[in-house]
Amino acid sequence: MEVRTGSVDFSSPLRGSGPRTGSQSLIFPRPVTDAAVGITGYSLGYAAPDDHHVGRLEVNAEETINDNVVTVDVTLGVRDWSGNWDDNYQGTVEFVVLADLEPPGTTHPRGDLLATGMELNQAVQFFRSSEYLDGAHALPDNAIWLIARKNTGIRVYVDYDASGGYPPITSLTGALEVRSGATTLQLSPINAPITPRSDSTINQAVADHTLNFMIPGIWCTGTVTVHCQVWDAANPTEKSAAFTRTLTFTQVAPLNIYVVGVAYTGGGLNLPAPNQGQFTGQMLPSLSKPYPIGDVVQSGFTTITFAETVTGVIGGSCTDGFSDLLDRLSDLRGGSSDIYVGVLPAGIASTPGNQIGGCGRSGLAACFLDLPGDLPHEVGHAFGRKHAPCTPSGRCNPSPANTDDDYPQYGTFPSDSIGVFGFDPTTNTVFDPAGTFDFMAYSFPQWVSAYTYMALRGAFQPTGGPTGSGGGAHHIPGAVAEHLHLGLDVDRDRTVVRRPSFHHLGRGVGGGGCGEFELELRDADGKVLLCWSLACGCEQDDCRCWPRHLRDAVPWPPGVRKLVVYDGDRAIYEEDVPDPPKVEIKSAEEQDDGILLEWRVPRAGSSELWYVVHWWDEKAEAWRGVAPRQQERSLLVPRRLLRGGPLCVRVLATSGIATGFAQQVLAPAGD
Repeated sequence: MEVRTGSVDFSSPLRGSGPRTGSQSLIFPRPVTDAAVGITGYSLGYAAPDDHHVGRLEVNAEETINDNVVTVDVTLGVRDWSGNWDDNYQGTVEFVVLADLEPPGTTHPRGDLLATGMELNQAVQFFRSSEYLDGAHALPDNAIWLIARKNTGIRVYVDYDASGGYPPITSLTGALEVRSGATTLQLSPINAPITPRSDSTINQAVADHTLNFMIPGIWCTGTVTVHCQVWDAANPTEKSAAFTRTLTFTQVAPLNIYVVGVAYTGGGLNLPAPNQGQFTGQMLPSLSKPYPIGDVVQSGFTTITFAETVTGVIGGSCTDGFSDLLDRLSDLRGGSSDIYVGVLPAGIASTPGNQIGGCGRSGLAACFLDLPGDLPHEVGHAFGRKHAPCTPSGRCNPSPANTDDDYPQYGTFPSDSIGVFGFDPTTNTVFDPAGTFDFMAYSFPQWVSAYTYMALRGAFQPTGGPTGSGGGAHHIPGAVAEHLHLGLDVDRDRTVVRRPSFHHLGRGVGGGGCGEFELELRDADGKVLLCWSLACGCEQDDCRCWPRHLRDAVPWPPGVRKLVVYDGDRAIYEEDVPDPPKVEIKSAEEQDDGILLEWRVPRAGSSELWYVVHWWDEKAEAWRGVAPRQQERSLLVPRRLLRGGPLCVRVLATSGIATGFAQQVLAPAGD
């Protein structure tokens, strides 16, 4: 073993768009078989004129082996609490490399084969992006960090020098060795053999210009080391030098989805609800591949019947039918933080004249079983993503409304391009940014852009193990609070119609205010308890068109007695908040298919009340809706919810805003 030390200086430039990278190469007398790098020290500080507290610090070092050269890539980043890497800073990182060398006298590898790079691509990745993007948008190779438990594509770039004097090679293959602790996995290429070529003629858009491997997601945890060697497919005895990299995977929270099969009786049809297996088999792969997640957890399944027409012409927003379907999904979501996905049967989307492929807003998505490719788009809306722009106007038909002003213009590519090359290792498919578009766009074919992929990373926070560099909202994970699940429709003349709204404990989080309408909650003395910018459904609506559909989960402090909605400085809606209704559960009678729950509200006018019944999901620690809201004062709690034993339920009643409830534990016979 040989030991070498080195350092990387970060004094110039002083500012970067994120954690800055630098490298140093150490040359050893013989080929290196294995190496490890460790940080021995660092110094850093803000540079004039900046002087801040340290909000986040990143120091990292990784080694790459190429024959007798070990290249150490060092990352240094310092920022304040603003969340942006926009400060002037400088520093030095010192490191040590421990290297095992081949024994003296070992036959040297073929000199005409050299692995020049390794692209680590789980969906989309920066690699050699400076060759086709401007400096403002090009990032260092493999800048997008890796997600644990997600299939990982390894594209190995091999330079073949046909003039090197060795026997010619007509077809090329190789192997990738994956080491995790004491366990080793040997992988063959997913596209071998390939035609050898010089590095300068490799076209990144062609999958078979690189030698490609896939590390199964189950192996993508913690830190692993990969070694790659390539050779003549007709003569494997003489191999290239080994190319080695250390990969670090970040464990992130899973994507939790509650699936709702929709039995559709609208538009003169009578179609049964899709089942959970159809969603898993036909739709789920389109979501798990382009999203920055390792696991999708289907937290539950239920069905509802829906009679409103969901088809229509795109006019900047979802149809009224789709909007109402999302309202019902919201009732079912209750206080859960899961994404609720309503799946409509096949055959509806093909209705003549229909242009609607789905709909989504904060926490909710709905789409058709036979349009699985629309699921990432609608779930993107559920996470607050806007549409990718389509310019010049008219290039897309129709052009999307409510576009994301921050979406980057990647070089000379179309405005909604994915920006850099995407890769699906399960099918050995490369997605060329010159003709592939973000799934939040209206252009086709679609994959995920670097911009959307990195933005969505903030929704799936690191849960342990190696930390990533993703950001996200500052909140207390799992915090439960009282929220008003408010529904308002505002017409052009500022007439406001309030949907019956419930307030209750849960993890409800609003979709983010659009800034047009403000809500005030006041106490009995007129004191403002809360001021809130309402979400106007901008995830899918053209906010130039009317009516505005406001759906938001608003924090509900104690003592609220008045609700006021403002358009600028003008109050356009006011409502007094009375005492909540007093709910009493009358009976809970065992039935063949469940327990029939009945309740009453002993006061005049109770027929004007609306009700929703929740059940307590112990595993998720969340209240979920048994069924959408209703005005009948009885509901059958289905047997499937009672299979785990006693079930806690609550009946909520609202007179419009003020919400009362009664709670009871249901115990099936025999428990």
